[in-house]
Amino acid sequence: MKKHKGFILLLIALSFCLSSCGFFNQYKEYDDKSIQYIVDDLINKINQSEYGYVEDYIDYLVDKQISSYNGTRLLEELYDTVGRKRDIQESLDAWCSKEDAHYSAFVFRGWFMVHHAWRARGSGVARTISDKGWEGFYERLKHAREDLEKAYAMNPSDPNSASAMITVCMGLREDEHTMDAWFQKAMDADPVSFFPYLCKFTFLDPKWRGTHAKQDQFVRHCLQDSPKNSTAYTIMVHYIEEMASKSKNQSSFYHNPKIKEIVSPIFQKWLDAFPMSVRARHFRAKMNYYLDHKREAIDDCTNALLIEPTNAEILRLRAKLYWLHKTPDSYEKAEKDLLKAAEYDHENNSIYALLGRFYETVQKDYPKAEKYITKAIQLDPTQKGYYFDLSMIRIHMKKYKEALESLNKVIEMDPDYARAYAYRNQCYRQLGNLEEAQKNEEIADGLFERKRRVKMLSVLQSSGATQYIKSRNNLNMDFFEELPLWLANLLSQHHGTLSLNGLQELTPEIAVCLGKLSGELHLEGIEVLSGDAAACLCRTKKNRLFLGLREVTPEVAVSLGRGAKMLYLPNVTTLSPEAAEKLSKKVSYLHLDGLKTLTPEVAEALGNVRRQLHLNGLEELSPDSAAYLVGVEDCVVLNGLKTLSKETAERLSHAKGGLILDGLETLPLETTRVLATHQASLSLNGLETLPPETARLLAQHQGSLSLGGVASLTPEAEDYLTRHEGSVYVKGKKLVTMKEE
Repeated sequence: MKKHKGFILLLIALSFCLSSCGFFNQYKEYDDKSIQYIVDDLINKINQSEYGYVEDYIDYLVDKQISSYNGTRLLEELYDTVGRKRDIQESLDAWCSKEDAHYSAFVFRGWFMVHHAWRARGSGVARTISDKGWEGFYERLKHAREDLEKAYAMNPSDPNSASAMITVCMGLREDEHTMDAWFQKAMDADPVSFFPYLCKFTFLDPKWRGTHAKQDQFVRHCLQDSPKNSTAYTIMVHYIEEMASKSKNQSSFYHNPKIKEIVSPIFQKWLDAFPMSVRARHFRAKMNYYLDHKREAIDDCTNALLIEPTNAEILRLRAKLYWLHKTPDSYEKAEKDLLKAAEYDHENNSIYALLGRFYETVQKDYPKAEKYITKAIQLDPTQKGYYFDLSMIRIHMKKYKEALESLNKVIEMDPDYARAYAYRNQCYRQLGNLEEAQKNEEIADGLFERKRRVKMLSVLQSSGATQYIKSRNNLNMDFFEELPLWLANLLSQHHGTLSLNGLQELTPEIAVCLGKLSGELHLEGIEVLSGDAAACLCRTKKNRLFLGLREVTPEVAVSLGRGAKMLYLPNVTTLSPEAAEKLSKKVSYLHLDGLKTLTPEVAEALGNVRRQLHLNGLEELSPDSAAYLVGVEDCVVLNGLKTLSKETAERLSHAKGGLILDGLETLPLETTRVLATHQASLSLNGLETLPPETARLLAQHQGSLSLGGVASLTPEAEDYLTRHEGSVYVKGKKLVTMKEE
């Protein structure tokens, strides 16, 4: 409290000044009272049909043009705040039905109908609004227009009917000329009035009736040409807040030094002119919230609440700030503020929604969470997020049928909401309906993939696309079934791993772009490749190239042979000797795991592969074919072989490089004896047991020996293996041999 002592003294001094200046002398009961107090009192008088008092007070405010401590005209804040009350329509209708009704009755009801229209529409984007929502929206705005036009005709010196008409024009899609006419009428009545500026600013938003250029121009006009004593310059704060909300990361947006450079002088000017401004402190607290300046934000909220202790929005913000501290004490303060906010503004759906999330995530009190989220839905049934939150709470409570009802509502409002399908999958599984679960899982996967594609396209079409492409080590673009030329050109600057497995066809034009790549390229959806496309694709030698080709012609093989250091062709099932010869001349690492048979002629050509040859699809290997594979320097991988004859083993034992035969599950002694003469590394990870006699023979092997599948060794077998001259690995662990000892 000591921190706020100076601010409290300032409040006392300013309150005395306001009273002595005669701002409220004619209405002494409002001296030193907050706007919310005056609003509540006026509503009470309207409900009790004390219209004369309210009418005289409104006339007084129009005549004296009194400003509030926020810097806006007090009357415009009263119209707006009273108009937001949901339960006042009946009283306003009664007032307006009087034969001699005061013009302000129609202004109050006009503002009410504007807010009432937006409640019918909801706050979602246009495509999520129901036909019923649009019908209610337009009907209520037309009612508002009738009241506001009538009020303006009765008293054009009150600017608030004209300023509300700007919002009506926006909702009814009137043109800019019509809107500007109402803006000018409001300015003629009172150039210091703030709400006309705010309403026009919203009208000029591109999502309504304006453009970025027009809105930007208007904001600059407000900042540079604000009338004397007006707070029109604070529209810039609204503009920055709007831009922040549209940015990908509000925290990063506010951390931009240019934002602080713009905003700081505005807050300084605002608070110098109106030291008690609650709105200024509220805006600054919201900005500090995203800057992670929690202490400063809490101080602004606390000082604002000294002026308006019942301001529910500021209580809600302070609760969020306490929540971020994540301590038992701060959680208690957050809960207290939220409950107070709900008490002071029992019609505010966002407060109940936040209370629901608080009890769900912090207190784990799911019945309370369900109660408050349900209340939020009752106040605003157009918010799909509320229904989704309710479904999450019900899943926590294992109320899967009720959760499905909430999720169905989410999907009804937004059929493309992937997370709703994902959780509906979970609920159906819990209820034993596996067919529906599978259906929802597939829909969710498809929507998540589409969302990722849209997000990626957005990045690739932005100004930072080139930097993004160059900075990524791995770029997965499998969702592209067709590749535009502009994108292929952009991707040609990538230096890491690029995956385009969704492509079904590769034209020479696209291949030219991809031919510039030198990293790893995945094109496993390409089953057919022309000679021209292959030539273009392989102009630059790639580290690794993956293709889904079913067949490789000699013409294509020539290009592929020179275009990749490591070539993966897992779907090729047959290969001619000519194509094999072209492939093996330049390729150092060749994967042909789709080959099921290997003739001696093809084997002779493949024996020219310099480093590694992978033939994991072979289930049989003749001695004649095996004889040609021995020239491969690093290793030959034949994991598809389940058995190995003595004759084939004898041919393979002469191999220059290692032999990987992890598919062998048994090893006859005569085959073992032959393989033991092999001089390079030998991998037999498919063996699960190792008899002592087999171990004795393998101990004579000269290279490293891998027996990763053997779970345990008998003492005798282990004794034999320790005599091995090289390294021995059993179950992934290196065995210490006598030589190493």
